[in-house]
Amino acid sequence: MDGTSRRDRRDGARDGPGFMLQSIAERLANTFLWIGVIASMAVAALGTLDAVASLLVSRPIPGVVEITELALVVIIFMSQPAIVLARAHIVLDLFNPGPSTFLYRLRGILTLFTGLLTYGLIAWTGSQAFVESWMVRMRTDGIVSIPVYPIKALLVVGSTGAIIVMLLMAVRHIAKTDDGTSPSGLDS
Repeated sequence: MDGTSRRDRRDGARDGPGFMLQSIAERLANTFLWIGVIASMAVAALGTLDAVASLLVSRPIPGVVEITELALVVIIFMSQPAIVLARAHIVLDLFNPGPSTFLYRLRGILTLFTGLLTYGLIAWTGSQAFVESWMVRMRTDGIVSIPVYPIKALLVVGSTGAIIVMLLMAVRHIAKTDDGTSPSGLDS
């Protein structure tokens, strides 16, 4: 073995711009995904502890609802770059032209543009909401007061990560040749 994976040999080079961009996107997506995984495990553990406490001492743990609400935002938006990179979104193909055709490529570009627009709007409105909540030091209204602005910042970070991954995908999609392959190892 020469130390290269089958994918590296297929793409032709480990050091091409496509490989570097793909590597950056994968690291970004995986890092954000792990933040979402940790938040998910924390919600599960906290929910279990809350249920046990309610059963044993007839009192829920204060702040569980607020923490869970905030953690759900972290789970959803920090996982978006990995979902985009894996192309794991739900897809409804109303029009499915054959691969390697102009219409197929056009549909892919329009889909990426729509995703960029959507995540861009989420990031933009989220950044405005973050600034507003930061300025007033917004906190939850429950029994336990928890700062909201860090979670709004993570919403912006996750959306921006999805935008970065989609931009990479757009470059790869546009760079495809007529036979469906990508130059310089840009194919995934």
